[in-house]
Amino acid sequence: MIKILEDYFLRKRVESLGTEWKSQINTSSIFKNVKNVVVLLNDDLKEFEDFLTFDKSLKDRLDNPNIFYFCSSYFTLYKDLFKGNFEEIKKPKPLKFSELDHIFDFLKKVKKIDLYFDLSSFEKFDRKLLIRTFKPSVSITFFEEKLEEDFNILFKSDDRRILNILKLLNFEILSEDFSPFLKDRIKQLNITVYPIVLIGTSSKILNEKKRIEKEGRKFLYIKNFKDDLNIVNLYHILHTKEIFFDDKLLTEINFLKKFKV
Repeated sequence: MIKILEDYFLRKRVESLGTEWKSQINTSSIFKNVKNVVVLLNDDLKEFEDFLTFDKSLKDRLDNPNIFYFCSSYFTLYKDLFKGNFEEIKKPKPLKFSELDHIFDFLKKVKKIDLYFDLSSFEKFDRKLLIRTFKPSVSITFFEEKLEEDFNILFKSDDRRILNILKLLNFEILSEDFSPFLKDRIKQLNITVYPIVLIGTSSKILNEKKRIEKEGRKFLYIKNFKDDLNIVNLYHILHTKEIFFDDKLLTEINFLKKFKV
């Protein structure tokens, strides 16, 4: 029942905003004179590896615009690692939609969004609500039913990685190797590594935490992996002797562990 009510109020809010979508655009000129770009990143940790290449390729094609990246997950780690224009964005919650206040404040400073990339993992009506709040001149995303009335360019593709959308737009991909960059950022830290790292809230992790506390051993506890992961916690994950984590995080932890820093 709660989900039904949330969806109802979400749809009503979307309908009240209308749309800035244009039925026709000049595709040959949409990348000219672009000043302000907004990119909604998805919540796949593996995209970190391609972020530098994406950013470099986008800036090269658009002649160094102002690019603002909005993250719904791993916001702190993005900001720690890449030190660019990063903003945190949260899923809008009915009834007050207070999460949109941050966007309104952002738009007061930026005024106009020339180009908008939605690479996010938000559900369809959340995406419609966000784009109608940002009101970009041109908007690009991957295809999904019912988004045609809000986005100028939609690509049907099974590959939804961030670099793929640039390839589909015929951008030149200027590769930037992530591994040496990460190694350089990590080696700047001068901290003592915790011998044990615990990640998650499952009963398995909480029981392990109690056991280690009783033994009086030092450990680092990361409760929310997506929200609490920062460059310091990443350092501990990569260098600790023992690590315990929720089973659902296996893919993400294995991805991080492949970087030898």
